[in-house]
Amino acid sequence: MTKHIIIGCGGHARSVVNTILKNDAEAEIIFVDENARENEKIFGFDVLPEIDDLNGNIHIALGGSEKRKELLEFYENKNSELKPIISKSVDVGVEASVGNSSFIAMNAYLGPQSKIGRGTIINTGAVVEHEAKIGDFCHISVNSIVCGRVKIGNNVFVGANATVIDYIEICDDVVIGAGSVVNKNITEPGTYVGCPIRKVK
Repeated sequence: MTKHIIIGCGGHARSVVNTILKNDAEAEIIFVDENARENEKIFGFDVLPEIDDLNGNIHIALGGSEKRKELLEFYENKNSELKPIISKSVDVGVEASVGNSSFIAMNAYLGPQSKIGRGTIINTGAVVEHEAKIGDFCHISVNSIVCGRVKIGNNVFVGANATVIDYIEICDDVVIGAGSVVNKNITEPGTYVGCPIRKVK
């Protein structure tokens, strides 16, 4: 039986645990959240305000990228086990790689030689095509498409149903609105929306 320590107990944490249990119905789960209520349980598993025994796979299951980064670096410095969570329904291409504490949700696709950084979320039904590189602490939302050989920096959010076309490069600290089409390189941090995209002032 595999033990998973889930940091956080919000909506994203529940999605992560749902995937773990779909992969392994016998998995042992412990939620850890500093705001846990007394005797709180989720899916029948305990929610603790803190934990001393770090023996198990620790997963940072928080939606906000800054907090994910802070906690991931904290546990990395403790040499904790931080394996990614990848749904069994994900089609993982040859030589694709996924970093520490990343989450690949159900029915996503990782093309051959794609590379996913640390603490990144590839959400339900998202496509990351061949040789695409996605940095640390990103979120590629539901049903979005990252085409071949795209390069995405760190702390980038790609909204639901957005498309990033082939060979595009996106710098760090960018938000792409839902349904947007990224058809040119993005070299300045900020929020971009539309088809084609434009920066929001």
